[in-house]
Amino acid sequence: PTQLNMKPTFNPRLGYVDYVVPAVFVLILQQTLAMAAGLMGGTQKHGRGYWSQVSATKLVAVRSLVLVGIYYILSMYYFGASFTFHGINQIAHASELLTMLLPFLLSSCAIGIWLGGVLPRRELVTLLVLISSMPLVFSAGFIWPTESIPSVIVWCANLFPSTAGIQGFLALNQMGASWQQVAPHYTQLWLQAIGWILVATWTIQRQTKRSVVNG
Repeated sequence: PTQLNMKPTFNPRLGYVDYVVPAVFVLILQQTLAMAAGLMGGTQKHGRGYWSQVSATKLVAVRSLVLVGIYYILSMYYFGASFTFHGINQIAHASELLTMLLPFLLSSCAIGIWLGGVLPRRELVTLLVLISSMPLVFSAGFIWPTESIPSVIVWCANLFPSTAGIQGFLALNQMGASWQQVAPHYTQLWLQAIGWILVATWTIQRQTKRSVVNG
């Protein structure tokens, strides 16, 4: 008397593009921004210039402002023109995406600044970021359920903005969640941004003091 008609709600085409690409784009933004900030810091660490004459707070603030501004433009391409080209759902309002992007990009940039300060050679930044990509993808909770992942790995993954960012952006833009439903992810991103910025600033301060002593 009845016929079952199964249709996936959030992946109607049952394709790889709708399932993986939106989340991977978020990770790409984080990893490339971290590499850019890390390579810049790693290059400047071995020389002297304006970066050695200003406070760590001002250096981190200006560097973050410039890189985040550039990545806002790249993010609008990823979430706009690129999604349209691939036929991926775009449900969220632009204002919601731009609001969610701010703490996400700030924390990603701060991670890169920190890596550039602690690693001895600038090329190690790219190597470490690339190696971390696969673990971050599989621990973000969209390929493999977090309930099946060891709690230690889940805890470590939640230290990085890609985890909360992927879950928040997917819920907003692909699943039609309200802002109230993604508010915990937004709060987590801001906590990460504050934490990583403090760590990055402390690292630059130590680096500057060491340069003064050695110089």
